Amino acid sequence: MIDEDFLYILENKICEALQHMSDEAVSGFWCDGVIDSAPDVYYSPKYINDHRQTMFTAWIGKRGEMEFSLVLHFGDKSLSRFVRGLEIISCIPGSDAETWFRIELPHKRVQVQLD
Repeated sequence: MIDEDFLYILENKICEALQHMSDEAVSGFWCDGVIDSAPDVYYSPKYINDHRQTMFTAWIGKRGEMEFSLVLHFGDKSLSRFVRGLEIISCIPGSDAETWFRIELPHKRVQVQLD
């Protein structure tokens, strides 16, 4: 399920991922929040099951001041858990940013891949 707890943990995991990035362009960046900014239909089990992703807004930067679109991609485990109404916090990978987290500065977009 996507709730305030999930978004808070995701925010913290993004902060950890940014600290582990080798790209100097994002050195000192952190995340100051993740919000559900798309229409409610984008967070429904049907939409996520059909598209395997959904959208959020993340505030990222040296002061957390830049607005980024965040695309949350669902892997098999997270998709199965989500459509059954179970928590998906456990599906956020560890701090190895290279495998689950990508930041695209020119497009102000973040891609997150859940397990």
